[in-house]
Amino acid sequence: MIFRIVAVFLVIAAAYAVFQITAAWRFHNSIYSPDPSFTIRNEGNQTDFTIVEFLNYDCAYCRQTHKALMEYADSNQNVRVVTLPFPDVKGYAEEAAEMALAAGLQGKFREMDEAIIGYDGKPDERFYRETAGLLDIDYEKMRSDSEGPEVQEMIGDNASAVLRLGIKKVPAVIIGKSVHMPDKALTLNDLISMVTAERNR
Repeated sequence: MIFRIVAVFLVIAAAYAVFQITAAWRFHNSIYSPDPSFTIRNEGNQTDFTIVEFLNYDCAYCRQTHKALMEYADSNQNVRVVTLPFPDVKGYAEEAAEMALAAGLQGKFREMDEAIIGYDGKPDERFYRETAGLLDIDYEKMRSDSEGPEVQEMIGDNASAVLRLGIKKVPAVIIGKSVHMPDKALTLNDLISMVTAERNR
């Protein structure tokens, strides 16, 4: 009898371990290889390193860090940079994240992202409508998609990742396997040093 109990316990323990491993793999994959993949810079290149950025559009340090990351990605084609718009409910960050992701469904994530980052002020309805016109984006579809299930699932995944990783402030980046939450904007030189240090670990 005791052998049966032990066997059942081992089966349950093994099943739980498999569940945990599977959950961890899915979580890792959702961060490093999000679907759809339009938030990934240098996707498709021969990359050997990944940086993940949690972006709050209503954060000055985040915007500066994002610009440095994009410059770094353009100069280092072997490094993937994943941008995950962070749905902070304060200010305009949540709407901006939704609109950028919705633009991505029309193949225009990078363009809308750059427009929001470069805008000196609070993006409003007029900004999104005029920007959509300039970028050849169907505004009504973008607005509808921003509130639709696909974008909301992406936003939810990003929020869940922030909670699971214990990220309490932004800017926040994962460089290699290390999570960083600096008290300032990261510069291009900072990124070069941090990537070099992570590669040499």
